[in-house]
Amino acid sequence: MRSKRPLTASTSTRRLVPGLPLSQTVISASACQVLLAKYAHLLEKERNYSILSVFEDNVYEIIVIAHTSKKSSIYIIGKTLGKGGCGAVKLAQNLVTGDLCSVKVIKPKSERALRVLPEKETLEVLNRLVDYVAFYDEEHPYALEYLFMPYYHGPSLFRHVYEIDKTLPIDDIGYCRSKKSLPMDEVIKLAFELAKAIKELHNKNRAHFDLNLSNVILTDAMDAKLVVIDFGASSHIKKWQDNGLVGTYGYIPPDKQSEADPLLKAIDIFALGVMFSEMATSHNYQLTLRNILKNNAESTPDITLDDLREAMPDVLTTDALSHVESKSKTKEFYELIQAMLSEDPNDRPTIQQVFQKLERLAYGQFIKRVSSLLIHNLFDGVSSGGSTSPRGITPPSSPSVLRGRRHTHTHADNSVHLIASVTQSDKIHDVDRIQREDEALSDGVYPDTPRPK
Repeated sequence: MRSKRPLTASTSTRRLVPGLPLSQTVISASACQVLLAKYAHLLEKERNYSILSVFEDNVYEIIVIAHTSKKSSIYIIGKTLGKGGCGAVKLAQNLVTGDLCSVKVIKPKSERALRVLPEKETLEVLNRLVDYVAFYDEEHPYALEYLFMPYYHGPSLFRHVYEIDKTLPIDDIGYCRSKKSLPMDEVIKLAFELAKAIKELHNKNRAHFDLNLSNVILTDAMDAKLVVIDFGASSHIKKWQDNGLVGTYGYIPPDKQSEADPLLKAIDIFALGVMFSEMATSHNYQLTLRNILKNNAESTPDITLDDLREAMPDVLTTDALSHVESKSKTKEFYELIQAMLSEDPNDRPTIQQVFQKLERLAYGQFIKRVSSLLIHNLFDGVSSGGSTSPRGITPPSSPSVLRGRRHTHTHADNSVHLIASVTQSDKIHDVDRIQREDEALSDGVYPDTPRPK
């Protein structure tokens, strides 16, 4: 028997998404209270409802989801955030909690098995399915389905990479006015975060199949934090069907275009390679794509590797590598990209290999320098007869950690032990100082750093 206790809406509605403009909420907290009081009685009927409601001269859709195994919800559907081939994504708000979320409204008809189920399964696997409901009618077993997902506030990676003309439609040739010049360190960190996100997906034996800059939300530009979205084409590897839903023009590998039997995860690797190139190049790749589409209105040609090299020559050609400093991060990054864009999917690296390479390029040198700084400070204290604690770092209290230090015999091993012990005990208090001081290092080692004997 359901509780008769009246439901009340949260008063913290506008503080749930950090940095969210007030205009982005669907309705105010007080309005949530009014609508909740109006529709809360429907939860007692243990049925799902889709209702059109007029409130403050606006028409809203109200979705009532009466769960038997978990807390029931009432959602109000707001403005459209975007549209795709199989539905629209809208802003939604939970009247009970005040939480914001996004909802994909899908009319799958006979293609339900191809569109809705794989996306729903992927969201569940990633723990990103907030809620789900389907409504029936006589013609189709599932006439309308609602996938509720987390709402991520921020620009797409597409808008972070390109200067756009908002007065023009998105498919207009002049929409992407110019390509922004991003620092290489930022590009590599963004690439690392992308690889980390796709590694989580691939580790669950699923693939995205529609990776492009528009399907990435930049939640924190300062720290290069991002979220991959839109799993409408995603699928479990063993359940994948070639249903024509894979990919966005300009990001599809030759092996998929030729309808050969592809290595499925390698499709994502190729698309990531195009995205990395797009972030790193100074050329406007989107302008190239729009020109191709404009000049071939009747029959759209496939994008080949030669097309990619011509569109982004400063990243993808052999000549580009010859103009980059040897053994630099940029050169290694470009070589990784070119491997990811190999025509033969068997020659492309796995996402684990991509992740490890980018982790080293993005953060490896800093870790190496910090470890050398710790070694320098440790032995400086020993040689001077003072404390053995590195300057600015509280020594770990664990006897096992201290024993690990005494029994370490090589410089490399010592670095690993120190970094692991200090990081695990969360005792680094002055990272900014270490970052400034590490500039004095040469190849990560002080010239006078004592070597353990």
